[in-house]
Amino acid sequence: MSLKSPPAAEVVASRSSGVRLWGLEVGSIYDAWWRSKGVQVVMRGSDFTPDPGAEVFLLVPDSLLVVFDLKPVVSNLVWNTEAFLRLTVVERNADRYREEIRRDETGAITGVERHYDYEELSRVNVTLTADLGLARSWASGLWTPDERSPLGIAGITKQESFELAGQVYFAGRADDENALLNWLVATWDDPSSVIVGIEEVSEGVFVPHGAGEMENVTVVPPAWIGFQREGLRESVIAGPEFVGDTASSPSRIVGLRTIREVPIPGRRRRSNLPRGTFYGVGKRSLDLVASFFAMSLLAPVYLLIAILIHHFDGSPILFRHVRQGRGGREFKCLKFRTMRNDAEEMAGNLGALDQSDGPQVFIRDDPRVTRLGRFLRMTSLDELPQFWNVFRGHMSIVGPRPSPERENQFCPAWREARLSVRPGITGLWQVRRTRAPGRDFQEWIRYDLEYVRRASFLLDMQIVLKTFITLALRLRKDG
Repeated sequence: MSLKSPPAAEVVASRSSGVRLWGLEVGSIYDAWWRSKGVQVVMRGSDFTPDPGAEVFLLVPDSLLVVFDLKPVVSNLVWNTEAFLRLTVVERNADRYREEIRRDETGAITGVERHYDYEELSRVNVTLTADLGLARSWASGLWTPDERSPLGIAGITKQESFELAGQVYFAGRADDENALLNWLVATWDDPSSVIVGIEEVSEGVFVPHGAGEMENVTVVPPAWIGFQREGLRESVIAGPEFVGDTASSPSRIVGLRTIREVPIPGRRRRSNLPRGTFYGVGKRSLDLVASFFAMSLLAPVYLLIAILIHHFDGSPILFRHVRQGRGGREFKCLKFRTMRNDAEEMAGNLGALDQSDGPQVFIRDDPRVTRLGRFLRMTSLDELPQFWNVFRGHMSIVGPRPSPERENQFCPAWREARLSVRPGITGLWQVRRTRAPGRDFQEWIRYDLEYVRRASFLLDMQIVLKTFITLALRLRKDG
């Protein structure tokens, strides 16, 4: 394994090897690329001025220029209650491979398999945060992600860590800076969205504003061309490629837009942190109000049920089961206990009675359920403690059924979709399921995906109303 290493400290101090384009050092163009993603790069020990539109700060060691796909991790920054995410960015080279012939049981050739041998080129650690205080502390050199309580900032008890693929370069090293610029030319469709003073003179070809197309020069896009003009007559520039500035280039300096000013053609800017949507904020506000009043008004009912459970079935009163919430974060889902204390021991002998077609367990007339528990389940009173989970933010009034990790491992795409929202006390599956043999898990997947796709205030209200109707019909039938 051959890992890249940063250049010498005396070179890093300038954060540049002298490679310039449009009057900008490579580090500034790198910053501009991240601005197009709504992210502000913060170098350790740097002069830090917050961008007024920054939603996320990327904290990197001095000299490090790292690029990666933000989408797989930014949602975790929203779902987690922690202040930051620690990321390990790994750059790998998959050029080497070996091929093997695949044969069946009779020895006949059925195909060829290609096996890649990945060579790890670099592995670096960076930090992602939406906390301006942490960004300031990092820039000033007063905090690192290894510290548990930076500058007295509360709420940091556990740091999530993720490993993902990316590209790693180092400022101050000409080869790396040239490679990064070539990568940006190949992947960034519109640098003029952030860099002021350049224009697209033909598709994929960007030059300083007013420079126009060059005479007798053939340009195969994509290509970025700086202030340099000497030696370009009757030449061919084959993209992805850039032509940087020279020492004799005019000292014209282009500027960078703030993140808030970056235009996105055809639509309004969308936040990288989707917690600020009207529906999301409104739903959370309604959850807080509804759960508070529910617990306050139903306090006598809570007390009565607790007394009855203790009298007939002993302790514990509550059943606490670890479930996964939004973003896969685990929490203890609360219910009034409806099963015998030896229910876990009995489960091993009841497998043949399980009528579910999936990872969940459904046994009609389950012998583990106590007499009082049957009444609590029939009336859904066993779910009342979950209003505390709603108040704490673990759950919502309406959402997919909260389930443990063991169940969520089935059907990965379904798992990711249902964990993109908070689980609910009631939901679309709960009010539409038929309990038909061999269809329960399929209906669970179907209705969870439908809810995530159609989630709205109107749908939530319809589900709540349908829940009361379903409960009333159940009580009438069993009564």
